[in-house]
Amino acid sequence: MNIDLQLLRLLNSLVTDKGFYYHIANIFVSNAFLLGAPVFAALAFISLSQTSSLDKSKIISGYIGVIISVAISVYCQTHLNIHIRPIFDHALNLPKLVEWPTRAFGKRIYSLPSDTATLYFAICSIIYIQNKKIGLLCFTWTALTVGLSRVSLGAHYPSDILAGLILGYSIVYIFTNIKSAQNQIQKLIVKYDTKSNIFNTFVVLFCAEAYSQFSNLQPIYEPLIHLISAP
Repeated sequence: MNIDLQLLRLLNSLVTDKGFYYHIANIFVSNAFLLGAPVFAALAFISLSQTSSLDKSKIISGYIGVIISVAISVYCQTHLNIHIRPIFDHALNLPKLVEWPTRAFGKRIYSLPSDTATLYFAICSIIYIQNKKIGLLCFTWTALTVGLSRVSLGAHYPSDILAGLILGYSIVYIFTNIKSAQNQIQKLIVKYDTKSNIFNTFVVLFCAEAYSQFSNLQPIYEPLIHLISAP
C-alpha cells in the first residue's frame, strides 16, 4: 500500500464514527463561508491596503496567475485520468460519509490536482508574497480546512492537495515575477488609476468571482478548451 493511500485511510478512519472530527470536516466541506472567509478577508485586506503601484501590479499579476492555475487544474482533472476520486472508487471500499453524486463533479471525477486546493493555495501565495506572516497563517488554514477535510471525507487523495499547493504557488510565483508584464500594468495604474478606484473595483470583482470558484467564467472555459484542442 503506497503512502498516499495510507494517509487517505488514516484520515478517513478519524471520521468514520461520525463524531467530533467528522462534524468539523463536514462543516468546512459544506460551508463555503467558514472555509473561505479568513482567506478572502486576508486577500482583500492585503490588496486594498496597498498604495504602491508596483505592489498593485504584482497583485494583479497574481490574480491572473490564480485564474490560470485553476484552469490548468480543471483541465488536468478532465483529461489526466491518473486516479478517480476516492469516494467514487468502489475498490477502496470507503464508508459513504457524505452524499456526493457523481454529477456534482461533472466530467471531473478524476481528482489530480484538487481544483479547490489549487484556488486557495494560489490565493494564499498572493498574500504570502505581500505579507509573510499573514500568508503563512492562510497556508496553514487552507491545509487544515481544504486539505485535511476533503481527504478525510474521501473527495481527494493527499497527493491531490499537494499537487494543488505546488501548482497554485508555482503559477502565482511565475506570474508575479514577469517583469515586463508588471511594468505594463504599473504604467496603466499610474496613468489611469491615480485614485485606485479601478484597482479597488477589480479586487472586489475578483474576490466575488473567485469565491464561487469562477462559476461565471466556466461557460467561457469549455468552448475555449474545445477550440484549443480541435485538430
